Amino acid sequence: MLMKTFEVILWERTGIWATAMLRSLPCEVRLVQTRGRAECIRQLALAPTSLAALELTPANLANVIAMTRDITAMHPWAAVVVLAEPELAACEPVVREAGALHFFVSPREFDGWRQTVLNHFGRIPLRTGEFAESVWESLPWSDAVGA
Repeated sequence: MLMKTFEVILWERTGIWATAMLRSLPCEVRLVQTRGRAECIRQLALAPTSLAALELTPANLANVIAMTRDITAMHPWAAVVVLAEPELAACEPVVREAGALHFFVSPREFDGWRQTVLNHFGRIPLRTGEFAESVWESLPWSDAVGA
């Protein structure tokens, strides 16, 4: 079983998004900054309940789509948000189709960030075991049948 961790794993090149995130990140959530895909994947392996925040640029669109798909497939308790500049707003449907929970455009307009973080970590049980087991435990009748 894995203990619940509160980490946002940020993959960006510039540091602009990190500054915006830190202003409204709940104090119990740690921001882990990464600069490359491999480093981001390693961090997710260490904290598989994390919220991964991936910076989208024109040069890495295919990579962000693939990573979003991979993260949501490999880590069922993780979630992905995509961070983009306003000129990439048209990419939102594509990354959402790949599994992104949210699509933020511009660090200046970061409405909903704090609530997205709270919602993500609020849905994760304190201890996660097998996925089927955790679903069963969340059902309202599991106590009635002695589970």
